[in-house]
Amino acid sequence: MKTSKLYRCFSILLTFAILINFGACNSQKQIETKPVDKVIDSSIINDQKVLYFSGVTSQKLLMDDAFYVLNNLMKDPNPQDNSWTFQLNVQLTRIQRMLSDEFGKICPVEYQDANIHYLKALESFRFVLENYPKALENLDTSLMEACNQELRMGSELLEASVEELNK
Repeated sequence: MKTSKLYRCFSILLTFAILINFGACNSQKQIETKPVDKVIDSSIINDQKVLYFSGVTSQKLLMDDAFYVLNNLMKDPNPQDNSWTFQLNVQLTRIQRMLSDEFGKICPVEYQDANIHYLKALESFRFVLENYPKALENLDTSLMEACNQELRMGSELLEASVEELNK
């Protein structure tokens, strides 16, 4: 009889322990499935003026860094150095990404003056992108210098575009 009472007590305790663990698991799952606070989706901004302004200004910030590095690399060209070549290719790829973006083809009327500078800057960057690798391959110093001038002009035009936007 003692074993039977002991067995029942043990079963009750075991059942109670299982219920407590099961309840803890359920409450833990509820904590895990709580809805996440809503995040503002910036893709819902459809104002073309905002999109254009933010696009040009953010591209300028990204390109300023690429221009700085490219300018330093172009001051002392060393195509035999793998590190130099890698850094050059990284910066040219950054410019290429900006050029492959269709940005600037659709422009709000209010920003047409800025867009003229922006599109001219893109043309300067295309020149650098297309000709600097050729200049290095052929060790053509005059073409390298032309690329340096186009890079400076493109940077100035991009700056003029941002200044026009801020008017």
